[in-house]
Amino acid sequence: MAIRINRSLQKNAFRDPTKETVQKSISQLCNEVDIGQIIMPIFQRDLAWTTAKKVELYNFQLNGFAPVSPISINKIGPRSLDMPHVSMIDRLEVENPEGKLSVIDGQQRISTNYQAYTNDESIRDIVLDITKGYFLDLKGKDIKKNQIPVGILYNKNPRVFTDYIKANPLLAEFEVSSLLGQIRTKFFNYFYTINIAQDLSGEEQIQWFDVLNLAGSRVPEIQMKLTRLQIKGLDFYKEYSNVFREKLELAGFDNLFVQKNTEVSIPLATLNPAFEIILGKKHTSNYSPIPSDTKKDSTISDMEPDKLRKCFEMTLTALDRTLDFINENNLPAPSRIDYITYLTGYFVYKKGMHLSDLSKQKLIEWYNKVDFANKSNKERRQIFNDLLDL
Repeated sequence: MAIRINRSLQKNAFRDPTKETVQKSISQLCNEVDIGQIIMPIFQRDLAWTTAKKVELYNFQLNGFAPVSPISINKIGPRSLDMPHVSMIDRLEVENPEGKLSVIDGQQRISTNYQAYTNDESIRDIVLDITKGYFLDLKGKDIKKNQIPVGILYNKNPRVFTDYIKANPLLAEFEVSSLLGQIRTKFFNYFYTINIAQDLSGEEQIQWFDVLNLAGSRVPEIQMKLTRLQIKGLDFYKEYSNVFREKLELAGFDNLFVQKNTEVSIPLATLNPAFEIILGKKHTSNYSPIPSDTKKDSTISDMEPDKLRKCFEMTLTALDRTLDFINENNLPAPSRIDYITYLTGYFVYKKGMHLSDLSKQKLIEWYNKVDFANKSNKERRQIFNDLLDL
């Protein structure tokens, strides 16, 4: 009896997607972002590279001895339209994306180069130090005569570059200006290999993204819900989770995010107390501020933007109160993020109420004695319930 051959397998055996590649220069990529030809699927995360990471890219493109890894793009056709798409920089919904190029992998690299191309505010402290021979972050320090901002050096408008050179005599010297001109040319003519897929459905885009970015793990359903909020005009990342993370960074506690994915899951779980209050629910254990209790149901996607923003406001205000409480009472730095999230949840429920001296002392004692190590989810929920009863 002959083996029955799967038709898709037979078809795929003769199809080689690796041949669907082109090369594009940085100037081409930046121009296509400018005109709205390059966009991205809505599940892509917000721009997240630190200044240090951007400096690394600029230096590698200038001084590296190997090409930067390829960029993966889906050319949008009719099948791709089941996935909403947004513009690259400002994440505005694209109403008619067919025919455009959707970035599956490479968003951070394209946007970092585009920021230099447009002299974006986010890269104003990055300069090329001609004496040292590499880009660096000024970190608010004054620019020196032997330095030139990356947003001037790589600006799309050649007049911006030439006018800056003319205004700085040391840079205008022939040997220096010629070198800078060559560096500028190298940037614009630096080629990326582009792997192009044709008209992937939304599910296929997610599968490709998963393989490229998450070592084969699924894009979490909750991440899809959060990014789809963009269509409602609410940006979870800019309005809430990034602010949450920045507050911890300013307090010196950003090390508490032990894994990259916790930068979203922790702020999201910390919204649970605010969800209960806004939804008029009586507190139950499964609304504790722990990632296992992150709301994966319709709480996020069905809640109106004004109510979600209220939840953001309540939680961020409570986070400020938590950080002040730790600082004002000279408490030891938290060894785990739980100290922050639990206290934040506690202050959300207090709704701005003044703490009596007795309540403050009980809270200090709780902070100094609580032990989160090796606890089951049931035990962690009970810790939060006990905290609310103080």
